[in-house]
Amino acid sequence: MEMSNRILTESFIGRVSVYSWFPNSVRVSPDNKHIAWIETHRPPGSPGIDKFIVLVDGKARNGYYGTVGENSIIFSSDSKRLAYAAAGAHMGVVKWFLVVDGKEEKKQYDGVTAPVFSPDSKHLAYGAQEGKASFIILDGKEEDKRYDSVSSPIFSPDSKHLVYNATLCDKWFVVLDGKEEKQHDGIVKNTPIFSPDSNQVVYGAVVDTKWFVVVNGKEEKQYDGIGNLTFSANSKRLAYSAMTGDKWFVVVDGKEEEKQYDGIGTIIFSPASKRLAYTAQVGNKRFIVEMRNGGRP
Repeated sequence: MEMSNRILTESFIGRVSVYSWFPNSVRVSPDNKHIAWIETHRPPGSPGIDKFIVLVDGKARNGYYGTVGENSIIFSSDSKRLAYAAAGAHMGVVKWFLVVDGKEEKKQYDGVTAPVFSPDSKHLAYGAQEGKASFIILDGKEEDKRYDSVSSPIFSPDSKHLVYNATLCDKWFVVLDGKEEKQHDGIVKNTPIFSPDSNQVVYGAVVDTKWFVVVNGKEEKQYDGIGNLTFSANSKRLAYSAMTGDKWFVVVDGKEEEKQYDGIGTIIFSPASKRLAYTAQVGNKRFIVEMRNGGRP
């Protein structure tokens, strides 16, 4: 059989133990040159207790741990850095810490969120819990304010800003660059979001039973529901779905579209930011609606 024209597209990285690896832990670096995952093994000389280890390209990265956060492994955008959350027990008390670039962070906590690298790969942030207090850690430094809970932090595309949600006394609010915004009864899932140019922050909030979008701290019109907040590529336009009664419609640049539907799904702008499309549903029928140059469907 002639094999001279065969193109090799796969390469051997390392052996995986099918009995001890965690498939959901596998992470591939952005440049597709590295892969990391979790396995359990018995440390040499250890009496009968399996420990967790992280392997990178088939080689053990560090030591053995009581556990490793299965969804915590993350590569930096430039694929040169790696971080994950690990834990160990002392006197029956489990403490969590981060392992960054092969080094264990000295400070340990009762719990941590998955770490997040900034887009430029220079910064690292995560949430931590100590007793009943939750807070954010940026580049190894704890922020001063303590909250009842914090969400996973989000970096702006230019890596200069950091935002997250926090709760205190049953109230939700956004914290941008360490400054707390107005309190609400809730924050919409998967928000806040930054505009592509990093100059705007948008999120959805609820007070009592009314939902609304907040753009750079300014509240827009209230509705019975909102979702699918989407910026255009040039950061000049914003669209989202809104509900009044049991009907949904799209709000573009602050203007409500007249056409209403039983449901609205994904909203997307064209690369040039002049066209908009979204999925909609009426009864059992689903279809795509396209808007050109900001006009009607």
